[in-house]
Amino acid sequence: MHTTRRRNGPEDHFEHSVKKFLRLLTTGALFISLFSFFSPQPSQAAVVSQLESFGSISIPAIGVTAPLHMGIGKSSLAKGFGLWPNTALPGNKGNTVIAGHRTSHTHPLLNIDKIALGDIIYFYTPVGTAKYVVMRRQIVKPNDVWITRQTRTATATLFACSPPHSVTNRYVVTASLVKFTAKKKQ
Repeated sequence: MHTTRRRNGPEDHFEHSVKKFLRLLTTGALFISLFSFFSPQPSQAAVVSQLESFGSISIPAIGVTAPLHMGIGKSSLAKGFGLWPNTALPGNKGNTVIAGHRTSHTHPLLNIDKIALGDIIYFYTPVGTAKYVVMRRQIVKPNDVWITRQTRTATATLFACSPPHSVTNRYVVTASLVKFTAKKKQ
């Protein structure tokens, strides 16, 4: 007897959408923003928020500081790092998922494979500075969407294609929040 799995919840829809997105990304067919991928008519605010930086990320071990943008659409990643939609903001409980290119545009994660355990990653945002320490490095397949799942603790997950000039795998760096310093009100 043949049975099929029914999609019946937002988690199933999200996971299906993420897998579809990653398939498009790995075939090079993705020329639209993630916002328009998930909602056919993005609001003007969503498009604007994707174009404007809301902070920056600094990884001293590899000599990189680049702007951080909302979303992982083409325009966001062309200018620096992109925050995966519906993930935690830097310094907050949950998984802050960050994408970046290795070889095109500003290529902030060109040397992601040189980031070592114990290295520090700084997130500078309008509300403060989040300091993370690298706890794990790994290579996963493009359809391993579990790297975007939320966590119970403040975690940052950075990923990029691996090896450079290839979409075969993803190089993933996971870090834990060490300290958050709120900006002082003036």
